[in-house]
Amino acid sequence: MKRKITYIIIAVAAVALAALIISRCSHKNRKTETVYKTEAVTIGSIGKIITATGTVEPISKVEVGTQVSGNIAKIYVDYNSVVKKGQLIAELDRTNLRSELSMQENSLASAENEMNYQKKNYERTTQLYEHHLVSDA
Repeated sequence: MKRKITYIIIAVAAVALAALIISRCSHKNRKTETVYKTEAVTIGSIGKIITATGTVEPISKVEVGTQVSGNIAKIYVDYNSVVKKGQLIAELDRTNLRSELSMQENSLASAENEMNYQKKNYERTTQLYEHHLVSDA
């Protein structure tokens, strides 16, 4: 059994070696020929055509955006205008912003009232607990 496996391994190795030798020899026999083209000297103009594919990218790119959203009331620049840092570009409609501010102020006042109520309730319960008038729970 071991002899059969040994013969098979030797046969596979021999075939692989033969294939390697044949492929090396066939690559050495190929020769590449250099072909030169000659022309007579004449007077004329030289022209060159360049083609390209892809997208045009700017040299410098600046992201312009805002952290709030809403309707624009006034625009102070035009498309492709040169702008400087800190320059006012557009003004948002303040109606929705004022409404949102008012709602948030009311929410803050409500939260402060709730906090004061809970603080007074805690102080009252603490005093009652110290005199053993309320349960531990």
